[in-house]
Amino acid sequence: MRASSDHSAIWRVPAIGGVDAFRATVERFAYARHSHDCYAFGPVDTGAMRFWYRGAEHVVPAGGVITLNPGEVHDGHSASEAACRYRMLYVERATIDEMFTVDAPHIRDVVAINGPELRDAELMRAFGRFHRLVDQDRNAAASPIEQQTELFQVLHLLFARHGAPALHWPQIHVERDFVAQAKEYLAAHLGEQVRLDAVAEAVGLSPYYFLRSFKRTTGMAPHAYLNQLRLDRARLLLRSGEAPAQVAAAVGFVDQSHLTRRFKAAFGVTPGQYARN
Repeated sequence: MRASSDHSAIWRVPAIGGVDAFRATVERFAYARHSHDCYAFGPVDTGAMRFWYRGAEHVVPAGGVITLNPGEVHDGHSASEAACRYRMLYVERATIDEMFTVDAPHIRDVVAINGPELRDAELMRAFGRFHRLVDQDRNAAASPIEQQTELFQVLHLLFARHGAPALHWPQIHVERDFVAQAKEYLAAHLGEQVRLDAVAEAVGLSPYYFLRSFKRTTGMAPHAYLNQLRLDRARLLLRSGEAPAQVAAAVGFVDQSHLTRRFKAAFGVTPGQYARN
């Protein structure tokens, strides 16, 4: 008899409070009826997931996004004899309030996400980017500011398009003074593990309003701008004779391999090759 492919993993996202990431493959395993005290949502990657929800059976195939509201009872198992592979995020309501309530005070009136199945290709892509960043086995080097930025993108798409009612944020106005202050903050904290909420607090904006202002003004997300600052500083240090490992630590990369990946992606050569030229 062939062994089952059932397996799962869940882990806390350390850079963001109140968020757990989950991935699973279910073939023979079946979840008993249960509920979560948080929002639970994520894509089916292969196969199809069948579950009972609000008194009816639902099947979400590959390419669909499962959405479950806090406190809603459901179960789950593969919809066929083949394995179903899927990913989820579990996000506490307090985390969502903290991220968005300054920009959209009426978020406290949002009690549901439409579903339990969504079809949204852009949301799928945004979810995939975030889940890869925080995957405990594949990308431990992702910075806190990058993780927070990508999560905000996921939650914005989810609640603006599929909230019940849908959320609408006020029209943004370019905040050049705030962005200039943010650039100064990022340059001054180059060697640290910078958090998006810390930068936003330093310039007096909510994290999500700051993120939108910064991207609209510069054309880059804050973590991409910070990455460029670090690479520019790394080039100067390499030219002065600093070893790549020392440079990586000085400019805030996790280790030398992290510096090497970023440096080669930007300039086409490794730090060692650059230093020898």
